[in-house]
Amino acid sequence: MKTEVEAAALALALQAGAVDVWAVQTWADAKIASEAEPSPLLFEITARSSAAETLSVLNELQTGSDKSLTARLALGHLRRALATDTLTHSEAARILERMAREGYIPDTSDVGLMWSLADDFDLVFCGEYPASVAIKLSADLNEFLAANAV
Repeated sequence: MKTEVEAAALALALQAGAVDVWAVQTWADAKIASEAEPSPLLFEITARSSAAETLSVLNELQTGSDKSLTARLALGHLRRALATDTLTHSEAARILERMAREGYIPDTSDVGLMWSLADDFDLVFCGEYPASVAIKLSADLNEFLAANAV
């Protein structure tokens, strides 16, 4: 996998709270160990301690990445974050909406679902939809992630 694509996916996941700085540093360490000539930016990532600094370096590293593949990798991070209760389904839905707005869309996906889930969760929380709808929305989100995440 290209370092630029992985960096872009990690940037999206870090912004969303699906991964932490330590996870990004672990990835950078693994890349450094596996590449014959690692990017100097990977070394910078290992030296950063804040999410903002790490994100800044990830953004430098991700130039020219494939948005569709980046989206699929980011969805994998979201899926793992949901499995470990790092994110709620509502938070993940909000991230999907932001990804769609920024053009990070898996080529096989239902873009409408990416746009609508966050609003639907909001309607449940404000009482416009019954609470039971949240169960269906969560199932739809899980199915979407299972079908599109790498």
